[in-house]
Amino acid sequence: MPEAVNLGSGRGAGWLNDTNTEIKNLFNNTVTVGSFAMFDADTNAAYTVPVGRKLTILTVTVVSQGASGAFYIQSYSGGVFVGTKLRMYAFEDNKGQQTPIETGMEFSAGQQVYSQHVSSTYLNCFGVESTV
Repeated sequence: MPEAVNLGSGRGAGWLNDTNTEIKNLFNNTVTVGSFAMFDADTNAAYTVPVGRKLTILTVTVVSQGASGAFYIQSYSGGVFVGTKLRMYAFEDNKGQQTPIETGMEFSAGQQVYSQHVSSTYLNCFGVESTV
């Protein structure tokens, strides 16, 4: 049984760590310019929100690897992008620095989390998967 602690963020969001919640760590496995599915660190496979669940991303950590440029976090379902959840800009001056962004992005069952890069950027998303 999971440890009885409250999972959440400094923004007031919280979940009881029980059999209905799971911590998720997603990452993009390439800095190539383009659009790619985010991977689940536990399975090393493209992450899709399971049926009857939702994902709430609490923190996105950005590491710029090159020139300045925009990056996006988007939801993808059924072969199409269904929404842009985050659009930010990575700066060349911050190359190699980890920049955390607190958020509260929700993804529904069946959606994939995608990252789109106009510059070379590593992204890591920390969140909670829970029942709807």
